[in-house]
Amino acid sequence: MLSMGNPTSLFADPSVLVTGGTGSFGRRFTQNLLALARPSKVIVFSRDELVSRYGTQWIDEEAVVEVTAVLRSGWLAQSPAVERFEGKVAEVTGARYAVAVSG
Repeated sequence: MLSMGNPTSLFADPSVLVTGGTGSFGRRFTQNLLALARPSKVIVFSRDELVSRYGTQWIDEEAVVEVTAVLRSGWLAQSPAVERFEGKVAEVTGARYAVAVSG
């Protein structure tokens, strides 16, 4: 588990990936990140929520099993599954840290 201590020290000079970066939280987070921490690179991923809402998704049985397991675990926030997800995002993107948030 990541200890927050001084949160800005986590972002001193690394590359940071922000998902949902154009939503209200992501926009404010990115502004504060740039003002306070001075990372070397910021990557912002976002989506048009109005378009995505009506799009089609492909959800396989493995995803259904994973989501069902989380729902049945009683953990709806900050579950061990979130920590695994954050680790996988950091691994795939080459980031030192990844933090999942919900807005």
